[in-house]
Amino acid sequence: IRYSYLDLNDQDIFGGEQSNSSIALNWYGPGNQLRIQSSLIHYNTDEAAGNEDDYVVQLRVQLHW
Repeated sequence: IRYSYLDLNDQDIFGGEQSNSSIALNWYGPGNQLRIQSSLIHYNTDEAAGNEDDYVVQLRVQLHW
């Protein structure tokens, strides 16, 4: 589980702000030769950065010989 915050505003520069929270799960298969990683990320940005509020789902499968 993770939370992060990014602020790209500075004096006369208005790059916006973004925050996101995520949860990840790793699963290791037989003999540690297979690994499946999944993540669910919820992010939101302020008006200067596009005013978005959405989710990202990531999945990675890794096979080690």
